[in-house]
Amino acid sequence: MNYKIIITLGEDELKDYKNPAIKEADILEIRLDLLDSSFLQNKLFSILKELNKPILFTYRNPKDSSEASNTSIKFQDIELILQEYNSENNFLDVELDQEKSIFDSIQNCRYTLIYSYHSFSKSVSKEEMLEWISKKQSPNCIYKFAITPKDISELETFLKDLNTISKLHRIIGIAMGEIGVYSRVFGDRFGSMATYCCIGKPRAPGQINIATLKKNRAEYENKPLPPISFNGTV
Repeated sequence: MNYKIIITLGEDELKDYKNPAIKEADILEIRLDLLDSSFLQNKLFSILKELNKPILFTYRNPKDSSEASNTSIKFQDIELILQEYNSENNFLDVELDQEKSIFDSIQNCRYTLIYSYHSFSKSVSKEEMLEWISKKQSPNCIYKFAITPKDISELETFLKDLNTISKLHRIIGIAMGEIGVYSRVFGDRFGSMATYCCIGKPRAPGQINIATLKKNRAEYENKPLPPISFNGTV
């Protein structure tokens, strides 16, 4: 799995599903918590069929999101669409710090699981990441850590730790906020398997649009990385 570009899509972005930027993504993250019930029941299935891309379904709890939820859903509301995409080529996001997930009831789950951890106030140490990893395991799973470093030193430590852990586990690492842009653009140089970006307004602190991501990556392809600037941009 090469460095994958995941575009985060809420209802506004999905209504604009013909936007050519969406086709640039490798994986579409469908934020179920950002869809109202009518759209979920009546529009989502046909749009996903039209887009024909690997899907990552996410239902983010309020404490693990910078976005206000549009709806509260039950498993029955999404059961049919989850069955339709139940394949190892698609993904489910399961929060590491939650005992239960809305996806727990899926029968014969074949999705690739992404176990995720989010911190909007601090970074995490290598030891903390490994402790979280030890709590949940499944075949071919991926671990995602999205953290908020207070300065460049913490960002550098996080990226170093990410690189170490990537030799043992499949992992996605993202530093949020302005200082974290560097990690979103060049995460693969530190062992991260994927990055998340947007096509409209950012859906997470520091998230950038796919055009900016590709421009910066192309500029430094096969070149040494630039230094991290004071605000994390490149």
